[in-house]
Amino acid sequence: MEAILVLISSWMGARLKQDSSPEDLWQETLCMAWRDRTQHEWRDVSHYRRWVLGIARNRVREAVKHSGAQKRGGGKKPELLSVLAEACGEDASVSGLLPPNSETPSRMAHLADRARQMESSLETLPPEYRDALRLRIFEQLPLKEVAEELEVSLATAKKRVYLGAELYRSALREALSHVPGARRSEE
Repeated sequence: MEAILVLISSWMGARLKQDSSPEDLWQETLCMAWRDRTQHEWRDVSHYRRWVLGIARNRVREAVKHSGAQKRGGGKKPELLSVLAEACGEDASVSGLLPPNSETPSRMAHLADRARQMESSLETLPPEYRDALRLRIFEQLPLKEVAEELEVSLATAKKRVYLGAELYRSALREALSHVPGARRSEE
C-alpha cells in the first residue's frame, strides 16, 4: 500500500499536493476501479495492477485539471468522530461508528507516514537508480520494459535495479530507524 502512495505522490506536482493527498487520490482510484470492474478482463495480478495504476494516473490528471476548485462539502467543517461518539452515548466508541474492516484514521496516518519515509528514501537515490526502481518495484514493470522505458540495455537495467535496491534498502532502513514502532521486516 505504501508503495502505491509513493508512486501516486511522484505523479503529483507541488501545487496538487497542497490541494490533495495521495491517499485521497488512491481512494478515488479504488472507487472507480470497483465501479468499472466489469470492464476489466482478468489475466493476472500484473495486468490488473497496470489497469488500476492507469486509473490512478487518470485521477491525478483530473485532479490537476480541477486543482484549486472548491473542496467537498462546500467549505463546511466536517464533523469530528469524537463529537459523533459523544452524541451516541457514553458507552459508544469511535471505532464502533466505522464500517467493519475499515481503515481507521490512525492506521491511515501510519501508512501515510511510512509512505513519506519510503518516498524520501527513494528521493535520496541518484536519478538513474531512482527511475529504475520506481519502474520495477513501484510500478512492477518487467525488467525488459524497464530497459525499454529507460532506453538502456537489459543488462544496464538489471544493474540499475540491483544497485538501486541496495541503496534504497539502506536509506529506508535508516529512515525507518527513526520512526517509533516501525517494523523493519516490511522493508
